[in-house]
Amino acid sequence: MTSHVPSTASPSPYRSAGWAAIASGVIGVLAYVSMTAAVLVRSANIPPDLLFRLNDAGVILQSLLMIPVTVALFSLSGQRPPAMSRATLAFGTVALLLTIIWLALIFVHLAWDMVYTIPQGLIGVWLML
Repeated sequence: MTSHVPSTASPSPYRSAGWAAIASGVIGVLAYVSMTAAVLVRSANIPPDLLFRLNDAGVILQSLLMIPVTVALFSLSGQRPPAMSRATLAFGTVALLLTIIWLALIFVHLAWDMVYTIPQGLIGVWLML
């Protein structure tokens, strides 16, 4: 038996969101390694403040990459009941944007380092929703 493979397979509309999710995960691991190194390794060659700033930059980029993933999840959830509401989409997007804003303020030393954990907690709540 032979199987027919279509010659013009159209790419999934969710492919770019999938790649954004993968990139976000890789950047998240690198940001975690940077923070762990800043806490555990005290070296004169690499100042801990630089490693903490690399972590902040990584989380900013990770959050930016998660916005298209949020929109794709909203679109996918509409295909099966119960669907994600627009309010849930807005909640997740706002939580990601607040994380980005707070980390950007921390990055330029205009905000306290721990404040960004509040919107990250909101991201956790959004994931549970």
